[in-house]
Amino acid sequence: MSTRTTYDFAIPILTRIIDFILICVSGYLAIHIRFYDQIFSNHFYYLLIGVEALIFVAISNRLYYSWRGRSVYQFVFLILGYWVLSQAILFSIIFFSQSGILFSRLWLTLWSIITVLLLSSSRFLIYSILKKVRFKGINLKHVAIVGEGYLRNNLIQKINQRFDSGFKVIKVLDFNNYEEISNLANLELNEIWITYDLNYGERVHLALEALSNSPATIRIAPDLYTYRLINHSITDILGFPMFDVTSTRLVGINAFLKDSLDKSICFIALLLLSPLMILLALGIKLTSPGPIFYRQERVSLNGKIFNMLKFRSMPVDVENEKIVWGNADKKVNHWFGNFLRKSNFDELPQLINILKGDMSIVGPRPERPMFVNEFKNQIPNYMKKHLVKGGMTGWAQVNGLRGDTDLNERIEYDLFYIENWSFWFDLKIILLTIFIPFGFKNNFSTTNKR
Repeated sequence: MSTRTTYDFAIPILTRIIDFILICVSGYLAIHIRFYDQIFSNHFYYLLIGVEALIFVAISNRLYYSWRGRSVYQFVFLILGYWVLSQAILFSIIFFSQSGILFSRLWLTLWSIITVLLLSSSRFLIYSILKKVRFKGINLKHVAIVGEGYLRNNLIQKINQRFDSGFKVIKVLDFNNYEEISNLANLELNEIWITYDLNYGERVHLALEALSNSPATIRIAPDLYTYRLINHSITDILGFPMFDVTSTRLVGINAFLKDSLDKSICFIALLLLSPLMILLALGIKLTSPGPIFYRQERVSLNGKIFNMLKFRSMPVDVENEKIVWGNADKKVNHWFGNFLRKSNFDELPQLINILKGDMSIVGPRPERPMFVNEFKNQIPNYMKKHLVKGGMTGWAQVNGLRGDTDLNERIEYDLFYIENWSFWFDLKIILLTIFIPFGFKNNFSTTNKR
């Protein structure tokens, strides 16, 4: 039996045709909205619309993957991303051909908005049709599951709950039924899923041998739910597929763009805030003997140690006898230092750390080496916060987890940030950091921790 149904072939082709038509229709509608009261005779618009529709359909491969087990909202985000990319390609063509004068900017804006709305609406319509079709038992892939334990049971439960996923479990077998596993080759199955517990490597090997004659697609689902995974994925290294148990999205172009944005913002912020920082430095000198800055070793990306800068808000000799975690407010003994801490102005010199590349604007709060060595043995997954650079502010901080708060809860927020990082998430945290001191409440804390 073929592992792909007629629908699996037809839907991607049909969807590409629909997308091409919708992009052309949206461009045509935008022309009539923009030039509704004018005589329109510029046929280059129609040429541009056709070229853009072809570019979008050509580059948007992931948009036409199988819908099985995927949310419609994933496709909406892909539409936005691919449309921006295709527009960038189109604008490059316009720029290098020096034909920008031929086209209205308002029309381009209207075209973009209408296109995204139409393409997204089409996905919701297709998704609702697929749900009705699959509810009637049509367009289902027949699956056998081989394995034991939590993951197998969880997969079955998920499929039973999500009838719209397009999968139907036909057979469930334990590892010790090797004769029955080999007989799966005689059943009309689309896919066979093997749930792979790390404790049963030999059993998986024997199961794969028993399935050597099966024509169905065979997938292995590793049971790693007992481990804390950070952005897990499959990576090809030297031709070998490797399962990434712990990784970060902040690599390659993402890391470069985040660093560039951090340094650009910090450079502008230092220019704008330099008068305030000079006044704060004078205030420290006039109210407390000692240096203006307080340097403290902290741990950041990949365990790298750096000297974090702060405006000094405590006496110089406050930690001469013993270094104690927390209780910072009890170490302040003058009004100006208290003002610095409550206003968070003592953190401003960390803009210099960001320019140097030691820190980021947004990230888990970096801790001192001695406490890192202590906490890593007490708090599960504590060291995973060092997958990214430490930050001036973070998801934990805007949710009130700063100072002497629960470290176990704080690390959950830090790991949530690493797992769900995006430029929009960074922007939200930056805005919350700015507005919370003015009484703005963060309404995302209860839903966005884990």
